[in-house]
Amino acid sequence: MKSTAAVTIKEISSLSGYSISTVSKALNNKLEISKATREIIKSIAKRHNYVPNNYAVSLRIQKQVLLL
Repeated sequence: MKSTAAVTIKEISSLSGYSISTVSKALNNKLEISKATREIIKSIAKRHNYVPNNYAVSLRIQKQVLLL
């Protein structure tokens, strides 16, 4: 059985043709990214079951993630 790793922003960038920065901004609903671009990127993310990395999110908001 092949294990499936979580898709990353970098992989979504490669699939969509947009930069990593643009993908990140689109997934975080930044208004500087057009609505059409956000929808394209979000549809790719949904199709590939993208889930934000909790550790990366915690670094961004400077909170500690508790391990269960």
